[in-house]
Amino acid sequence: MSNLCTDHRSAKADCRACQFESASGNGPVLTPTVIQNCIKSAIAATSLESIKAPDQQAVQSGDHAASPFSASSLEEDQPATLYDRPARSLRRMAKNDQHDAEAAPFAKARKTKKSSAAIPAVSATFPQADCAFENHNIALQRIETSFGGLLFLTNALLALGLYPDFTRPLDRGLHPSPFWLIDQLGQRLFGQHYRADPLHRWFEENSLPGPLPEIWEVQRVWLTGLPKAAHSLRRTRSSTLLWDERGFALYDGLTATAPRSLLRRFAFAGKETARGSFWQPRPIPRSASARWVACLVEFLRFRLSLACDGMALDQLALPAAIEIGIERIDCYFTLAAFPIEIRMAGLDRNPGWLPTEGRALAFHFS
Repeated sequence: MSNLCTDHRSAKADCRACQFESASGNGPVLTPTVIQNCIKSAIAATSLESIKAPDQQAVQSGDHAASPFSASSLEEDQPATLYDRPARSLRRMAKNDQHDAEAAPFAKARKTKKSSAAIPAVSATFPQADCAFENHNIALQRIETSFGGLLFLTNALLALGLYPDFTRPLDRGLHPSPFWLIDQLGQRLFGQHYRADPLHRWFEENSLPGPLPEIWEVQRVWLTGLPKAAHSLRRTRSSTLLWDERGFALYDGLTATAPRSLLRRFAFAGKETARGSFWQPRPIPRSASARWVACLVEFLRFRLSLACDGMALDQLALPAAIEIGIERIDCYFTLAAFPIEIRMAGLDRNPGWLPTEGRALAFHFS
C-alpha cells in the first residue's frame, strides 16, 4: 500500500485531510482550512523530494551533472547566496576563495594570526629630515680659522662679571652678546688680518650687537689681591682719564668729572702722583664704544700678563677648527702647538652653557 496520498500528493501521516478521514471513517471534509493545510503539506513534501532524490541518484550513478547544486550548474546559474553555502561542493568553494575574501574582507583577518614577517624591522639608523636644521647635535657649519684662541676670552669675560654663566642665568650683563664683544676685541688686537678671517665674518652675521657703557670703570673686585700702584689723572673739558702706571685705565669717560671725588673713589688702587707725569702707552679712540673696548683690551693685557711667566694677547692667534650647531659650538685645537701660558691662565676650561648666547661652548685638544 502506498504511503502517499493520491489526492493530496503528500505523505498520509502528514496530510491533515487524510488524518481527519481515518479518524472519522467518512470521506474527507473539504473545508477551506483543510484545503489550505493540504496544499502546504504537498508543497513541503514536493520540495523535500526534489532536493534529496536527485542528489542520491546522482551519487549512486556517479554523474554529478544531474545535481542542481553541482559545480557545473552553479557556474551556469547565478552565484549562490549566503544561505546556500552549506550545499556547495569543495571544488566550488576552492574556486570562490577570492570572491569570498572580497565579499568579507575582515573575515579572513579574524581567523588568521599576524605574521612576524609582515612587520617591518626597525632600522638602526634614522633618515635625516630634509630641512635646514636636521639635528641640533649635528654641526651645521664648520670654520677653519687662524684666530680660534679669541674664544678663550669668553672665560675672561665671565670672570670679570660682564656676562652671567650657566650658574647665574638670570643675572644681567652687557647689552651686546659675548661673541660680538670678542669680535671687537679681535679687531682691536689683530686689525686687518683678523677682518679677513672666516671667524670675523661669522661673528658679524650671527652675533648680536648692542650699545656699550659710556664710561669705563675698573671694579674693585678686579684688583683684589694685587698691590697698589700710582695713577695719574688727565682731565679736559670733554673727557676724564685716570691712568694706572701698570698700563691700563682705571676710569675713562667723555664727561667732566670732579677730580677729588674721582680720586677718592679709586683710592683702593693707589695714590695719585704728580699731574705732570703720565704713562699712556697707546692712543685711545675718540668714539665712546671704541674707547671702552680699548680700555678692556689694555686691562686684559695687564691681567693675563700676571699668569705664569706672562701671557701675551698675541698668543690667541691660534689655528682651530670650529663646528657650529644650533645649541653647541665645538672648537678643536692641536695640543702640540698650544701655548702653556693659556692653560696656566685658566682660559682653556669649557665655559659650558652661555645664557646670553643661547649656546654651549666647548674646547677640544688633540
